Amino acid sequence: MSEYRFIEDLHNVHKGEEIWVLGSGPSLDDFPDNFFDEKHRIAIAEAWSMIAFPDCTYTAFSQGCKKLLDYVLENRRHLLHKHIVRITYALLEKGIFIGPEPIYLRLSSRIDLIRDHDIDIRKEYFSSLAKNLIDGTPISYASSGTTIHTEIQAAIVMGAKKVTLAGCEAKLLKFQAHARKRGMDKVYDRKPPENGYSDTLIAGNSISQKRVKAGTAFLAKIMKPYGIQIARYYYDKGYELIV
Repeated sequence: MSEYRFIEDLHNVHKGEEIWVLGSGPSLDDFPDNFFDEKHRIAIAEAWSMIAFPDCTYTAFSQGCKKLLDYVLENRRHLLHKHIVRITYALLEKGIFIGPEPIYLRLSSRIDLIRDHDIDIRKEYFSSLAKNLIDGTPISYASSGTTIHTEIQAAIVMGAKKVTLAGCEAKLLKFQAHARKRGMDKVYDRKPPENGYSDTLIAGNSISQKRVKAGTAFLAKIMKPYGIQIARYYYDKGYELIV
């Protein structure tokens, strides 16, 4: 048995539950301070959203992101057992791990959820992806423009019946690209353009934003036959189904 834990080792640990996935979009600011505390909900705080909501059930980041890794090791080392750490095959092949505490997730840098559907070598991957997630089969996890996609898949492996996205709108406000409250303004400290962001970015219609939303829609589509709901949630509006 490996000394390291992988996400598949948590297969169905939250079977039938709702698992929330937190991004860093502006709408994250609308939620109350304790909304995502572990005692209230099962949630995965992706990357810097762990600053705003430090008491989530899980947090997630990529081992290759030095700034985040340094932050975690300096401020949250005692919580490493709650971190889902994306690890590339390059690091896996070299045996470079942070340590035995985190939950590792194999990250594919070779597969894109949107762009690779018609490539013969990928057909088997996509035709079996939903079942592999349900069964907890060890695979490399793909995304398309956002690592939120890997956390959606992690939630499904852990048995989620509902995967609910907060702060994952893939669109901007006129003068705000990221959440600002609870210390997030210190992480995302870049100033918006003098005249604000473009109408395209505000509407979520840039090429990169469309790619992100298409990847989320793809996951929602392939999981629907298994009775798994993937939806966005806005604190002032409620659920927004992804179709």
